[in-house]
Amino acid sequence: MGYIIRVNSKISSSHYLRGYSGKCDRAHGHNFFVEMEIEGGELDKIGILIDFRDAKRILNEFLDKLDHTVLNETEYFKDLNPTAENIAMTIYENTADEVSDISGGKAKVSAIKVWETDENCAEYRP
Repeated sequence: MGYIIRVNSKISSSHYLRGYSGKCDRAHGHNFFVEMEIEGGELDKIGILIDFRDAKRILNEFLDKLDHTVLNETEYFKDLNPTAENIAMTIYENTADEVSDISGGKAKVSAIKVWETDENCAEYRP
């Protein structure tokens, strides 16, 4: 594509994994670190793919719906197991259209990464 920008944010949430054989089947919490990657091939007239401020706002507006919740009890994960992989996909599904719209279709979300810990990360790429 040509250009890639990334914005990051954090949320604190708890969850449990249905059907998991191990400790994660019990309620526990994480300080999730989230990265949104946006790509595009064309910059605007002042040389910006998408304003970092806009990208961060879009990401945070959705993350605010998950912050300080039990993820399993949110509308997004009542039927979907809140694994790091599914959290990444859900963030993508709830932010991608707005990123495309605000950039006039010139930029798209190319990846969402979700870290549960400093060492463990899941990534969703559409």
